[in-house]
This record gives sequence, structure tokens and C-alpha cells, in this order.
Amino acid sequence: MSAAEAEEYEAILKIVRVWPPARRIILIQAVLQTLAQSEATPGRLPTLDRALGLLATDRPAPSDADIATWLEERSSRAIDGEPDGRVRRARSPQGTGPHDRHSG
Repeated sequence: MSAAEAEEYEAILKIVRVWPPARRIILIQAVLQTLAQSEATPGRLPTLDRALGLLATDRPAPSDADIATWLEERSSRAIDGEPDGRVRRARSPQGTGPHDRHSG
């Protein structure tokens, strides 16, 4: 604690010491609530660190063209009825749905 912080701390104590006990208890409760709130926030950080770790790789990020190719391949598999472990979209009866191929 720096000298300025120690001085501020003592000034606060000097003010609070003259308060009635009920008012001091209310202050204590308010301070404890701020601690409880600050304790809850860091609990999310390890999860974020783990998630970022799962995303970490020594390879460069895929290009937009790579991702477009992957999405097109996946869409083709779904349209052709190949199992990919995911729910497949149904083709429209007339073959005019947004995922149906058109020759052109």
C-alpha cells in the first residue's frame, strides 16, 4: 500500500468510526457485495483461456476462399445425401430451394 493509499484508508476509517453500528454494518455488507461480484468475474477467464487454447494452431488461418470451398463441399454432401453427422436440409419438391444445384 502506498503512502497515499494508507492516508486515504486512515481517513476513511476516521469517518466510519463515528458512524452508528447499524450504518457501519450496512457499509460492510456493501463492501462484501462488491467482493462477491469481483470474485464471480474472474471465474470466466479460465474458460476463455481454454477456449482460446483450443483455437490456437501453428498453421495460418484459412483464407476466405478456403472457407467458401469447405462450405460448398459440405453443402454438396448434404444435398447429395451423404452422411456427415449433421442434420441435412430437405430439398424443395420442385428443386428450386436455395440449396439445390442448377445447371447453367
